[in-house]
Amino acid sequence: MDPISTTIIAAVAAGAASGTKDIAKKGIVDAYQAIKKIIQSKFGVENKVSSAITNLENDPESKGQQMVLTEQVVKAKAHQDADIVRIAEDLMKKIKQMPGEDQHIMNAQGKIIAQADRGSSASITINKG
Repeated sequence: MDPISTTIIAAVAAGAASGTKDIAKKGIVDAYQAIKKIIQSKFGVENKVSSAITNLENDPESKGQQMVLTEQVVKAKAHQDADIVRIAEDLMKKIKQMPGEDQHIMNAQGKIIAQADRGSSASITINKG
């Protein structure tokens, strides 16, 4: 997964989409809004990356929506835009500094990947035929 998608997924999971009055989360919400704004300014108000973000906000647990977001970020080459990457890095730094729960953020790139964390398991089945 590219770093832009990973950051947006982590921000949505951290509650950035719902807004907050909690001072600890305020910086995350502001940075999350900044990444959404720059994506709109670079790709237009009605673009597939923004639509994928909105769909993920509406269903934050959906692995399918996460995959669609990743696909749209890569297709738009948003993960190669220096301004977007800079804002995403700032957002991820804020998420990692968030007090409270442990942060489990994974980033994997490639075609065939399985990841597991903290006692869970992952597997890949490839059917050729």
